[in-house]
Amino acid sequence: MSVESFLASGPLAQHQVVIELTPASNRLKHPSEALEQAMDALWQEKVTAQPQIFDGAKFRLATSELAAGHLRLSWGLTSYKEYIGTCSRPDIVAQLHRDGGTLHLSRKVGVAAALVTADNKVVLLQRSSAVGAYPNMADVPGGHPEPSNIGLAFGSEYLPSDELNARCVAELFDSITAEVEEEVNVPRSALSPPLLLGVTLQGAAETPSYAFLLHCKLTAAQVAARYQDAKDQYESSHLIYLSADALNTEALKLTPSAAGCLGLLRVYLEQARM
Repeated sequence: MSVESFLASGPLAQHQVVIELTPASNRLKHPSEALEQAMDALWQEKVTAQPQIFDGAKFRLATSELAAGHLRLSWGLTSYKEYIGTCSRPDIVAQLHRDGGTLHLSRKVGVAAALVTADNKVVLLQRSSAVGAYPNMADVPGGHPEPSNIGLAFGSEYLPSDELNARCVAELFDSITAEVEEEVNVPRSALSPPLLLGVTLQGAAETPSYAFLLHCKLTAAQVAARYQDAKDQYESSHLIYLSADALNTEALKLTPSAAGCLGLLRVYLEQARM
């Protein structure tokens, strides 16, 4: 896991992020048909073991550049199936890297929230055993920006445009607010606009998870009360609270996304105290 901070000049607001969505940034299939079939088999094994998971379009990160206080991202489309196939077996990941760098990897775009309550607590979720990845680990609220929300499916034909690019940026920032609302049941009206802290590149497959800071007008006790009616509660069993002043995670088994997100939050808070 590696973590890239965008905090050189402070966290990034939505107007400081530029995305170019183009088919040229889609995952490139590996020339070996046998290898592609092996990755298909990994997906079938996953679905057999966990019938509740399903395929769907995701955004794919191709390149990223932070310069002059702006973040420029090149995005394409991938799928959850491609993600599972390209990251589940270390030997396959190594071959994909060896034969094409990141070109053959899914690199699906994820989002993660450092959610800070009015009484300065950071909200985590204990993941349930029903989730497809990182079951029974401590996580932050998060998920994915969804291509379907801007009218795209995996394999969609589309014309790149400034309008589509702007919708991608809006979806990136809106998605983390939506995930907090669905997973924790905190209403949008109680959340600050998200600020982008950085990105965690998870594992050898370098799967990106963008970490956002969101302040909440509710206390930890008020969040706990609302969590009982959360829409996506099957994904987690209970909430965990950490003091933002200490952020002591030693007793927790964190997902890579959560570890990266909390690490970026720690850097941000240290800068804010200076």
